[in-house]
Amino acid sequence: MVACERYAVIGFPLEHTLSPAIHNSVFSKLDVPAIYEKAVVKKSELEGFCRDETLQGFNVTIPHKEAIVKFLSRLEEDAKISGAVNTVLRTPTGLLGYNTDMQGLLLAIRRLGFDYKDSRIAVIGSGGAAVGVVIKAAMEGAKSITIIARNEGKAEAIRAKAIAAKNVDIQICRLAGLAYAEEKFDILVNATPLGMGRAGDDFQDFSFLKSMTNGALVYDMVYNNWETGLIREAKAQGLVTGNGLSMLVSQALLADGIFLGDRFPEERAGEIFEQVYNEVVK
Repeated sequence: MVACERYAVIGFPLEHTLSPAIHNSVFSKLDVPAIYEKAVVKKSELEGFCRDETLQGFNVTIPHKEAIVKFLSRLEEDAKISGAVNTVLRTPTGLLGYNTDMQGLLLAIRRLGFDYKDSRIAVIGSGGAAVGVVIKAAMEGAKSITIIARNEGKAEAIRAKAIAAKNVDIQICRLAGLAYAEEKFDILVNATPLGMGRAGDDFQDFSFLKSMTNGALVYDMVYNNWETGLIREAKAQGLVTGNGLSMLVSQALLADGIFLGDRFPEERAGEIFEQVYNEVVK
């Protein structure tokens, strides 16, 4: 009998995670003898969890993406630059940390016909999700980046980290001022929880969409609400839209490529993405 490999997603809380459904679907399609579970892990339990050698690898979500770094042996480039890890592979020489979120979002954006390179990017938010978006956009050659945030100090920290990765024009402003910005944007990414469905927790005004070029992309990283208020309004204005589910599936496939190595057929990645994405939407 072939031994069953074990993988998991760790975080706290994890009630609504879609990761097991996505990864188990991939393993099934590839006939890989593996199972993917969810593991509720509190901050005080993180170090002990990392010693669990029954897992070949695991994904990391809130609140551990930065805290886990000190328990890892090595970081790949995106994880090192961003300071955040979402994928961990167990090897004979220790735990290796990766960040597939940054590339996952870029792949989701490319599937919609857009790219960071030579584009004018606007990013709403100054939390951990925004860090990865801004840094990756800078690394990929964005023409300019504007961070829209209430917390100027956190936005400045993101700006400094991104410029350290690659020098690029990065501005900071408030959401209310975006509608009057002189520059028009090709891609806008919402990297905040606004629109997730909690009562009263949403954008109150969408006038900032006036700052988008014709046919621009509005990408909402929220994935538990297929059509947020932001997406509905952007569609009504004739803009291209995308939601966080495409990023979630894209980063998961990248993680499975790390977990499975040569057993993951890169030439089938597009086909598997479409199948898994449609399964999760249903």
